[in-house]
Amino acid sequence: MGADRQEARGLARGIVGSARVTAFGISIVAPAASVIAGLVIVMSYAGFASPLVVLITFAASLCCALSIAEFARRVPSAGWAYTYNSRGLGRTAGFLTGWMMIFGYALFVPAGIALTSMYASHLLSDDVFHATISPSVLFVVIVVAVALVTYLGIGTSASVDLLLVAGEMAVIAALAITILVKIGPAHYSLAVFSPASSPHGQLTDITNAMIYGITAFAGFEAAAALGEEARDTRRSVPASIIGIVVVTGIFYLLVILAEAFGAGRRGIPGFIAQPNPLGYLTSRYWSPSALWVIDLVVLLTGLGFVIAASNAAIRVLFAMAREQALPGPLASRLA
Repeated sequence: MGADRQEARGLARGIVGSARVTAFGISIVAPAASVIAGLVIVMSYAGFASPLVVLITFAASLCCALSIAEFARRVPSAGWAYTYNSRGLGRTAGFLTGWMMIFGYALFVPAGIALTSMYASHLLSDDVFHATISPSVLFVVIVVAVALVTYLGIGTSASVDLLLVAGEMAVIAALAITILVKIGPAHYSLAVFSPASSPHGQLTDITNAMIYGITAFAGFEAAAALGEEARDTRRSVPASIIGIVVVTGIFYLLVILAEAFGAGRRGIPGFIAQPNPLGYLTSRYWSPSALWVIDLVVLLTGLGFVIAASNAAIRVLFAMAREQALPGPLASRLA
């Protein structure tokens, strides 16, 4: 295959900057969803020592990010993990990696749309909007919207992701800051970084919580899928991969500290028993009338996730087709 033909079947080059690559990766991490679900599970195991768990998993994820960033610097590719394993472990390993990634996205994307449509329906029907729309109808609407944004290209998709990520993280960060300000420094304690502050004062409390803490960072590596479309890709994509972990890590630390201090050491069992822990804090430190904001945050998170995950899946399919691991004509259709 000639060079001109390869270029004709390739992806657009240098159309997304570091900010949009970072937003793309953060959208797949879905930090707001992790705050609402994952960090609550961490607290159920680690209790008042949950900030220690987040700090440890933050450091571990950063080490992983440094490794993946080096792969992205050396081998910029839309297929990222598929390409890395094909080059390092052989075509069979790469083929299996690619298909596992595709199947993973095939499960996560519709699940994300279903969750988003459910929260959208709830948001529209609450006391603010007074509109009743079935989640099944909204499912179709969201599928069409995501398909349209994806069709418009990675420049548009990444810009939408940037807006959604900024919105969702700003809301939860504002709530966390409100909690910390209202509590005041007098109630802060370094005990949150001691294993002895866990429910049973045992190291197993911390290690069990770490399983869920590390999953809260999962997804940052998918930013490598923009390795052929980012500007100055050998510098911007690795920097963005590391930046995603740094941004989400700081965000998680801010939120988990606010939750730990906001609930109090003795109040954590009651906090995690709440049907909607984040909603409980919203009612307590903002206003019960602001509960709809949490549904909006989940909606923004879900939209950002399905847009980014769809784009990541398309790029893996494209890379596999380009290298004849899938039917070749698929590459020209996806490009």
